[in-house]
Amino acid sequence: MIDVSILIVNYNKGEMLRECIESVHRFTPESIALEFIVVDNSDKLDVREFLNGLKDVVLIQNQTNRGFAAANNQGLAVARGTYVVYLNNDTLFLEDTLSEMIRFYQQIGGNALIGCKFLNKDLTHQPSVFDFDTLSNRFGEYFFVYHIAKRSKTFNKFHLNYTHPDTTMQVDVAKGAFLFSGREELQRLGGFDETFFFYNEENDLCWRLKQSGGQIWYHPKTAIIHLGGSTTEDMPYFSVKNLAKTNLTYFQKHNPPLKRWMYYLIHYTGYAIRVPLFAIQGFVTADKGYLTKSWNYFRSLFQLP
Repeated sequence: MIDVSILIVNYNKGEMLRECIESVHRFTPESIALEFIVVDNSDKLDVREFLNGLKDVVLIQNQTNRGFAAANNQGLAVARGTYVVYLNNDTLFLEDTLSEMIRFYQQIGGNALIGCKFLNKDLTHQPSVFDFDTLSNRFGEYFFVYHIAKRSKTFNKFHLNYTHPDTTMQVDVAKGAFLFSGREELQRLGGFDETFFFYNEENDLCWRLKQSGGQIWYHPKTAIIHLGGSTTEDMPYFSVKNLAKTNLTYFQKHNPPLKRWMYYLIHYTGYAIRVPLFAIQGFVTADKGYLTKSWNYFRSLFQLP
């Protein structure tokens, strides 16, 4: 009998994936039976050489990159655990997180998605929960208001990370780098919506669970390291493009027509002002990175919902 199925989607990362799995084994007691289901979308390496010697690993190798949501659904379809963890390959366990998650899940009675506290590599706090998108908090993000209004629920959807970072509480969304739930609940929801190729899939999953009567919890009594951005660090346009597309898709899916059109105005205006801002910053500082950002935001203006 498997207690916890850990689903990890991998894309061109070998050593990082191995370190992730080893950290889970290191801090999880043998009384918890694990299986790691690695769904590999890589096109530049053979991940098998990095998994040699690791126990309890099931490998699914895709011939093409099917995207994060679809790959996780492949893993969920074959998972045998009572519980499931969606886990990014750029995470590291620091303690017995799974025992605490099982205990808390049983305490609240199930029908929930649970996120834990995220830490940066230097062990400082990293935002890991946020509110569902609204017109006002999207305005705050696209027009940089959230930088000066970190504690504002109106303009900063990440406000809970600055007001209650150590409080166990119900939230709208827990970041998908670590999500714990029951396997049957996730399968009943149908897993992730594969419309979301990369980004926003956890927003949609949390929305659907809440609509069906479930709960989303942030439980900071246990923490993991989340390095963040490792998959897209050498693909800046991929990141900007997919974030734009999935932001538009998510708002279109869950809002009536008038709100959608107001959001489109905010979105495209916010992206448009980034083009000259980053270009000017690049020329002033002689930093090609800002010029690349400017070009990528310009290209993303042509992403349609």
